[in-house]
Amino acid sequence: MKKTNCIFLTLALVLVWGVGVLKAQDRFFLQKSKITFESETPVETIKAVNASSQGVVITGKNKFLIRVPIQAFKFKRRLQQTHFNENYMESNKYPNAVFRGQLDGNYDLTKEGTYQVKAKGKLDIHGVKKDRTVPATIIVKNGLANFKAQFIVKPADHGIKIPKVVAGKIANEIKVNIQSELKKK
Repeated sequence: MKKTNCIFLTLALVLVWGVGVLKAQDRFFLQKSKITFESETPVETIKAVNASSQGVVITGKNKFLIRVPIQAFKFKRRLQQTHFNENYMESNKYPNAVFRGQLDGNYDLTKEGTYQVKAKGKLDIHGVKKDRTVPATIIVKNGLANFKAQFIVKPADHGIKIPKVVAGKIANEIKVNIQSELKKK
């Protein structure tokens, strides 16, 4: 009898611990994401928008992953989009940009407030991974969590070659903005 009670007690403790671990590792998925980038030079300003990114934040482990399909960037001029995909990003060869890592800082996606965090990890663009630390803001209001970040990407850091003939039209530093809702599933 005592051995059976001990087994049941052990199983109950494992079950309670397992539920606690699962609860502590809630997954929040990116919804209604909008990633924009802007290249501004005296000659030309180029802007593009992508509403097709996917991602997840695992709160218990403070981990995140964002995947951005390169061909989903939309430009005002079709020729810019063609050159972007074929000549610079080689999106057939490198179809996605990926940023994965840890969220540093105190935040609670279930409690109202404004949280300053840092997304630290590897940014993989054009097949070249770089360590990045990106300051971000999470605003939780009316039960909805919003993630916002702004940072700079240098094409040269990711092996993206800009032909000299158009070098004056494309900035050495590209401004990137991310806005997304985070929804628990």
